Amino acid sequence: MDKKNIIIAILIILLAISGYFFFQRNSEKNLAFENNLKCAQYIDQQNKEINEIANLPINEGKIVTAPKIFFSTKLNTCVSAFTITDFRNKGFSSYYINNLLNNDSIFSEGGQTDETIDGVSLAEIAEQKYRAKLKELGGE
Repeated sequence: MDKKNIIIAILIILLAISGYFFFQRNSEKNLAFENNLKCAQYIDQQNKEINEIANLPINEGKIVTAPKIFFSTKLNTCVSAFTITDFRNKGFSSYYINNLLNNDSIFSEGGQTDETIDGVSLAEIAEQKYRAKLKELGGE
């Protein structure tokens, strides 16, 4: 083989490899889109459930956030996250993350604002854990 044929063969191999990676990356983007689309079907259902929770007598005067719904590649499932905050009296915050496909609780934590550990309120500690869990699951 002369040098020209060797160079052409190397270029063909490099083109094939780059084409493989290009199509692989596009299929990953399509999969991510499909997964997010799959999770979007839960938005109305979750909004209704969170509204029902907010309207419970026990939650009167509390702020219930709209659910954050996303696909977690780590768990390979759709996830919903929301919070309930009560500013009355001493204050209390609670944080929830749920698996939407099987309705299991992934994370549930809360604490009083006026109770502290090493000068940090239990509500703030719960929020830090919640944010860390969301980040771990791919929601932030």
